[in-house]
Amino acid sequence: MNFLFVCLLIIVVGAFTGQWFAVMQKMGLASNFWFGHQGWEYVDIGRFWQAFLFVGLIVWLLLVGRALWPAIQRKDDMSSIVFLLFLSTIAIGLFYGRA
Repeated sequence: MNFLFVCLLIIVVGAFTGQWFAVMQKMGLASNFWFGHQGWEYVDIGRFWQAFLFVGLIVWLLLVGRALWPAIQRKDDMSSIVFLLFLSTIAIGLFYGRA
């Protein structure tokens, strides 16, 4: 969990720094695309930061799945809600991955 938090801090600081350098035109076009911003409306961070964030979302999915797996395996009233929570976790990662 601490590793995931440190990765999130690296992504946030790196993406903000890269966007600042890109806006100030201190990067070339290739490095601007990878580490600055892509110029799109919603997915505005660089491609490297996007890939790094997607890997972090996959790690987050594995951590949540590992924690929820015993509750999903139980056959009681709460298992269907826990499974729905796990499906929403998968959807978050897949929707961001598609973007």
